[in-house]
Amino acid sequence: MVRRVGLIATAAAVAALAIVASAVARPAKVAAASVLSCKKAVSIGMLAPITAAAGSIGSDQLQWAEFYVTQ
Repeated sequence: MVRRVGLIATAAAVAALAIVASAVARPAKVAAASVLSCKKAVSIGMLAPITAAAGSIGSDQLQWAEFYVTQ
């Protein structure tokens, strides 16, 4: 029991350190030319229930995704 609690505490400490490290880390510097010269089409993936019982929900989600793309 004590060993399990110790393992859980260690895992929680490692997770907390990872969160702090990712929050403190600075993003890599990106050259402005590489951002401005992007000529490839952008693809957006979507996962929705298009058929079966939840098809009506999926069609609504698809329409909102298409609306987002047009904006």
